[in-house]
Amino acid sequence: MENAEKIVADYSGTSPIRIVNVVHPADIPGEGKVKGSNITYAMKRYMEMEELDERMTFVSTIDTDTLVEANFFLITSYTFLSTEHNQNAIYQYTPVYANNWHKGTFFARLIAMGTTFWQLSESQNPEFYRNFAVYGQSLYCLKKADFWSLTSIVEDGFQYWRSYFAFDGIFRIVNVPAVCRMDIVEEENLLKTIRSQYKQLRRWSWGCTDIEYVIPQFVNNPNIPFSEKFRKTRYLILNHLFWAGGAFMLFFIGYIPGILSSVHESIISLTIPLITSFLFTWIFATIIFPSIVSILIMKKYTTFRKRDYIFNILQWALIPVLTLTLFSIPAIESQLRLFF
Repeated sequence: MENAEKIVADYSGTSPIRIVNVVHPADIPGEGKVKGSNITYAMKRYMEMEELDERMTFVSTIDTDTLVEANFFLITSYTFLSTEHNQNAIYQYTPVYANNWHKGTFFARLIAMGTTFWQLSESQNPEFYRNFAVYGQSLYCLKKADFWSLTSIVEDGFQYWRSYFAFDGIFRIVNVPAVCRMDIVEEENLLKTIRSQYKQLRRWSWGCTDIEYVIPQFVNNPNIPFSEKFRKTRYLILNHLFWAGGAFMLFFIGYIPGILSSVHESIISLTIPLITSFLFTWIFATIIFPSIVSILIMKKYTTFRKRDYIFNILQWALIPVLTLTLFSIPAIESQLRLFF
């Protein structure tokens, strides 16, 4: 509270940007202690202070650890104004976890870099692209979606579905080439860092709760084509299942022929080991590519010493171990909590 008031005092009268400090009261009925309820309250209070044009007001959701690039507002404004049907969209910025890159542990860096790669790859698949962490939308779009969820732990991805159904499926995510530099997980010691990283991934994977919202919405909405409902539901379910069990499936599937003696002499006993061998060979071969790309990306946002090049390449060799532990297990816990 004191820090917020100090920021407002420091920039009042010296900056063309108006900074407003909104205090969100605790224990409001119907609200959870989640980000969505906080920013919804703040936005509604700000709307009481200012008279805003819904279709020309752009609302961004950015975490406090985020540093936006110098031309952020220029790029965002241009993208929004030049996009056709710009009200029917959420605008996703590009997250790069570079603020404390050198202070972070190897697994925190790998997860952060993997998140950036995931966002870049998802942006090439518009039908299944989802917003994440730092994004924006018009006030008209926000109001049509009834602002943000007041109870969801994972507010970002869930906001896509709220907006998508508000527009009867005529909705999309637009990639904005504006970089937002963010923090990777960092704590006082290694054990606390592992614990915090685990909790972060468990929180992200709690997005599996979208399934229980999406399916009833699809069933009750006759305006969305069945083929689109089927594709999106299938992708949503398989995506969360693979997040939790994909690594374990690839690891253990090679042992199936030996366990099932009845198929020992069958074609399965030959093909499964060959397939798994190919998959793991492909995984290790592709370690070189992301390690080089990660260096090219991070060099733009942080300094690289000679030893950093070597260490950055070597740490990617631990990806198989990381996917079997710190990546998959939090997702498994999230899904078990959902069921039980």
